[in-house]
Amino acid sequence: MTPLSLKWRLTIPVALALAVAMVVISALAYANFCELVLSQTDRSLISVGKAIQTIMDDPTLVTDRPNHVKLVLAASADQPREENSPEDAGEQQLTACVWLGNRAKNTIEIGSQPIIGALSDKIRGMAEPPQGQIMSFDMWTSHGRFRVVWLSVVLKDGPGNIAIAQSTEDLYGELHELLWGIIVTALIVVIAMIVMSSMLIVVGLRPIRQTADKLAGITAGNLAQFDWHSLSVPAELQPFVKTVGEMLNRLDATMRQQKIFIADAAHELRTPIAIAKSTLQVALASEHSAEEYRKSLQEATEDMRRLEHLAEELLVLARLDEGADLMQVNNVDLAHLLADLAESYQTQIANAGGRLVCELAPSVVRGDVARLRRLFSNLLDNALRHGPAGGEIRISLRKRESKIEVSVHDEGGNISPVNLPHLFERFYRADNSRSHSTGGAGLGLAIANTIVVQHGGDIRIESNPASGTSVCVVLPSILEKSA
Repeated sequence: MTPLSLKWRLTIPVALALAVAMVVISALAYANFCELVLSQTDRSLISVGKAIQTIMDDPTLVTDRPNHVKLVLAASADQPREENSPEDAGEQQLTACVWLGNRAKNTIEIGSQPIIGALSDKIRGMAEPPQGQIMSFDMWTSHGRFRVVWLSVVLKDGPGNIAIAQSTEDLYGELHELLWGIIVTALIVVIAMIVMSSMLIVVGLRPIRQTADKLAGITAGNLAQFDWHSLSVPAELQPFVKTVGEMLNRLDATMRQQKIFIADAAHELRTPIAIAKSTLQVALASEHSAEEYRKSLQEATEDMRRLEHLAEELLVLARLDEGADLMQVNNVDLAHLLADLAESYQTQIANAGGRLVCELAPSVVRGDVARLRRLFSNLLDNALRHGPAGGEIRISLRKRESKIEVSVHDEGGNISPVNLPHLFERFYRADNSRSHSTGGAGLGLAIANTIVVQHGGDIRIESNPASGTSVCVVLPSILEKSA
């Protein structure tokens, strides 16, 4: 199923809300108008009842009350008569039933006889309103709907009742026409608002389409050329467009770094291969003694060892670049890990004429033990490779507040301050102090830096001829990590 477009996702809720609002407003307006019309009808019938009450109280009209009541009804009917209309048209519109005391003996009934019969049957089954009170209600007959007002009055001759009925068929017909007019108007308004809303939304979404068109032209070669500042977007969309621009810049930087990395890796891999190839070609170019062949093979083997080491470090970097999600995090006794590493390097350092000194305080961190071992192995390799022959290498482990600090120090201090900020870059080698002759590919510190960052720590290098070179790793303690 194809998902709805953003235009319709915005238009449909607006249309539904508008439709509900129009229904509520129309229903309230119709109900209030009906109540107003019925109130006016009731007031008109009450006025007629008051006029009839005056007639009933006039002693001079005792013998002619029915005629005067009939005249009041005819005058109050307010209906234009046509030439062929019956004379009792007003009586058909207004019907009155007036009685004093006992309804059966003293009743005046004026109007259409079927209506009078229906009115008499209706009020016969109802309780009289209290003295001086007025009751109004609707009455349905075979001749249509009527509005009835029943007045309980006090006359000079005693208590009396006046019930007046008026046909409301025409009134409700007009109300029904009004209702249909409201419905049609509401539908027209809703449809017009749907059309206008969809048009406004299309106009409002134009910056998104412009942004999409500009993004469609982005390729691997022009990622950094996406200028979101040039796009005319509303304030609500600026954070989104800004985030996209920043993401493309980061992607461009990553791709550039990958290109540089691939180029550097190809160069580093090509060097030992070319040297090994050249050595073997020289050996095969002419006849040599067995010792010369052995020497050539040893040189080629050493080149292959360097190639193997480089490939291994590239593989480690590739795995580290997959992120910290693959880390197997556990509590790591860092003092025990460093002591074990020191023991494994002890013989190698002693054979080089140096010595290894450890100052380890008990410390536990959260991390991947394999990656932490790789981190400190690389630092020890660097110290052994670049420190002076017969020098001292010192490993210090201290706990400072919520941090754990590990320092690997060697007595070589010839790194230029210009090179220090670049030592953690991949394939970077400070040629002035740590030459290619050591066999390094410039990946050891880059691997160390990646591992430290994945463990939420920090790494820095300090170097000067007087005090030597120190690589300091700061990691969060287990208490901070668990918090």
